[in-house]
Amino acid sequence: MSFLDLAVLVEGVAAGHAPFIIDVPEEAVIITSTMSELYGISSVLRSMEIAYNSYQRHHFNRITHDVELIVRSSLRYTIDAMGEMIVAMRGDPQGLSPDAFRRTWFSMRDFFYYQAGYPIDVRLGYYKKMLQEMDKIVKGELPDEDVLSRYRARVSALRVTQDREFAAGADRRRHSYGYGVLPPAPAPPPPPPAPIIRTRPRSRTPSPPLKSALRRSDPVVVTPVPRRSFERQRPSQPPRLIREAVSPRGRSPILPPELFDTSSSSDSEVTDSSPKLSSKGVKHWATAVFHVPVTATALTPAGDFTKCYGTPNSDALERLEKEYDRLLEMSFTGQLRMTVSFYLRGIDGRGRMLCTIHRSKTRPLYATMPLSSLQVHREDSCLQLCQHRPSSRNNELDMWANLQFTSFERLVVFYCTFIALRGQDSSFKYTMPEAGLEGENELFAAPIRDDDYNHALRILQDEETKAIRIDASAHEGALEGVPIWTAFIHQHVRSKTWARQVAPKVIHLSELERVTFISSDLYKPQVTSSGAHVLKFTERADADGFVKLIRELHRESRRR
Repeated sequence: MSFLDLAVLVEGVAAGHAPFIIDVPEEAVIITSTMSELYGISSVLRSMEIAYNSYQRHHFNRITHDVELIVRSSLRYTIDAMGEMIVAMRGDPQGLSPDAFRRTWFSMRDFFYYQAGYPIDVRLGYYKKMLQEMDKIVKGELPDEDVLSRYRARVSALRVTQDREFAAGADRRRHSYGYGVLPPAPAPPPPPPAPIIRTRPRSRTPSPPLKSALRRSDPVVVTPVPRRSFERQRPSQPPRLIREAVSPRGRSPILPPELFDTSSSSDSEVTDSSPKLSSKGVKHWATAVFHVPVTATALTPAGDFTKCYGTPNSDALERLEKEYDRLLEMSFTGQLRMTVSFYLRGIDGRGRMLCTIHRSKTRPLYATMPLSSLQVHREDSCLQLCQHRPSSRNNELDMWANLQFTSFERLVVFYCTFIALRGQDSSFKYTMPEAGLEGENELFAAPIRDDDYNHALRILQDEETKAIRIDASAHEGALEGVPIWTAFIHQHVRSKTWARQVAPKVIHLSELERVTFISSDLYKPQVTSSGAHVLKFTERADADGFVKLIRELHRESRRR
């Protein structure tokens, strides 16, 4: 298919959206935004068609991979799916009725949102921006490599999901919003062997004496002190959960970059929700962790499908919601669609996880477990939630759930959210923390002063994807080792001016998208009036080492 042929298809789909504006007026903003992005894509495709038929054709050798990724794969899949849904509506006996238009729009909107984790107009915007950079290349102009790399990663992660769903068949995708109707799940297999905890490789940077404190394994005896102290204490009473009224029919989901939502539905039906609020309007830091715009670095699918091995309990949801508030929910696809939800009990901060297995013709199956009873380990592109075998003398683990992720960032944020919620449980002190996220190498570690607290700051790089992140955790006190924030920086180290040493112990970072795992009432990042993020080290040697490593990473990024 030529660029022109695809442009014509895109324009046809855009025109097919016009009736939705009339029949779904409350969604007019996202509908018109979707149409605008579609026409923008068509314009770039027509420009590329002209270049392809001119003397500039030889430049297309430079974008062969990207043409395959976006034009022949991800964008084409998206346009075909949109067209199928519109055609199916028109083939329905009531296809031209207002109710049919409304039903089709909400089905289409929700399908694309749950497939990618963000609205369809955002996805189309990614396509358009990537195509615009490709258009510069074929015209002999210099593209913005950072922009192209960022959107290539996001589209690559999306394509992994699309390939899985399209392999299952277009008809099932269209009628089941991408999750399909599959046979009942087989009986759970025998418990897997205990995951192997790999030791984190030693840092490549020299470790001055202060850094040894970051690897301390002995428990710390803590004396409670006021909040503005050198130690971050687990509060005896967790932050109060604030509830706000939530309209049962809110606006469409907007811009969380992952497959997370806070909708009130607990089965396979999709309902609207207000961002950052749970089904009961609970304000908590966990409702916002997937609203921070981050990169999307695709993981190579490996390991088992998403599964839950917990004991089914048909009353688990009803009993859970009597005492607990739901914070967020994530959808996974496996042999059946499964959602994983985090719940919190307000009186003591106790967290629980709920797995919901959605079946086509029967009620969902539920399984729940306290976070304090689970450990989390990474195996390739999966996170494995395990519990200690009661009769084991060798610290053996039984698998409770296996979660398959499509992007490294999703996996990390889920992992940190789990560790933070478990660590903030004031009713239970977890004494067997994980050794870290398997597959990451520690490149740097040092203590910093952050909002008048001592935090342990690390720079970690994933072995498979080469994605890089900064991790800050509590360095002392009852929350020692619990994540405070993390930020993905592999897109930033490409810039020579991103990190500046403005004082012997102070570093300014021009950009930093922190995902924060603690209440904003308890922690406020240090940011200058110009928007630079501040890192205050306790020793000059650590600040020097940080800058040295960032420069090394910058040189490596330019060689790739």
